[in-house]
Amino acid sequence: MPTRRATCDLARLEHALLPVHEADAYTSDTAPFAVGVAFTGQSRAVVGRPGEPSRTLDVLPGSAGVNGPRPLTWLRTAAVSESVEIVPTAAALASAAADHGVVWADAPDYRLRDRDPVVWAAAARVRRRLATGPAGGDDELVTALLAHVAVAWLGGREVRGSRLGAEALRAVGDRVHDDPWAPHRLADLAASAHLSPFHFLRSFRAATGTTPHAFVSDVRAEAVRRRLAAGATVSAVAGEVGVDPRQLRRLHRRCTGEPLRGHPR
Repeated sequence: MPTRRATCDLARLEHALLPVHEADAYTSDTAPFAVGVAFTGQSRAVVGRPGEPSRTLDVLPGSAGVNGPRPLTWLRTAAVSESVEIVPTAAALASAAADHGVVWADAPDYRLRDRDPVVWAAAARVRRRLATGPAGGDDELVTALLAHVAVAWLGGREVRGSRLGAEALRAVGDRVHDDPWAPHRLADLAASAHLSPFHFLRSFRAATGTTPHAFVSDVRAEAVRRRLAAGATVSAVAGEVGVDPRQLRRLHRRCTGEPLRGHPR
């Protein structure tokens, strides 16, 4: 799959399937202030910056990454990697800095977190959007993403009136990721965040740029992809989660924009 790219007013969006990296053959860079997700993960990846010793990183599948003001070069990886990166414009960074009282130039170098539901939701939506074509709402997504990074990663102030804090978002995200095929009714997710369904729906969308239903669907589609990548058949995965194989294929295509080709039935 070639790298897919698009731009909106506030960011550059990129979805890539990258080959194995070798320092003398193929390398790639994470841009300054890029925010993204490594969907496949890497064990003992080697990274570096000019004039500094290289170091190793263990990147779990689905990990969120936020880069600081300097580019990061990926020198060596052991396997093909799939990732999404969202690279904000200077204007987008300046707006988030003013709203949340952060100084992006002082942000730490590249950091990883095993799970971040807001970053993951944004990356999943970008992956789907780049596969299926323009859908709108990219600037809304970038604004919500940068607000989250400013508060949850850089310690910025929350905008007055925010109803869904970082801890509540993390709890909702963990609940869905830990058991993707549970019912996850809106009322139950809202109750776990101590909000009414109406306020939860509005607050979740404001915080993530997507709806709870779309988030759950994306998590389920990613769970299917991982099981198939591990060698399971479509029928076996469908049986495990209690859905018809055709429904599984429709879910995968709706969430990723790609058919389930090349997998045993």
